[in-house]
Amino acid sequence: MLALDAQPHELRAWLQLEPLASREKTRRSATAYSALDALFLAVIKRLDAAGFAPKALRAFSANLHKALQHPLVEHEPDELLLYLK
Repeated sequence: MLALDAQPHELRAWLQLEPLASREKTRRSATAYSALDALFLAVIKRLDAAGFAPKALRAFSANLHKALQHPLVEHEPDELLLYLK
């Protein structure tokens, strides 16, 4: 994904996160990703750059993807707050 300005090894690692990792893939075929998936990967890139360990990213990636798919509600800040233990 050129838009992410990511190295191939980074992208491979991020694609191993849920829910992307559990999607059915066909050998020798391109995989289609949505705009939501691109947003998810952009957020993951920022978290990775901020120093989040791969184990930590795996722990909440599915919930993060789910949180990103909800449309913004009027009169709510367009921020996503992550509460991590």
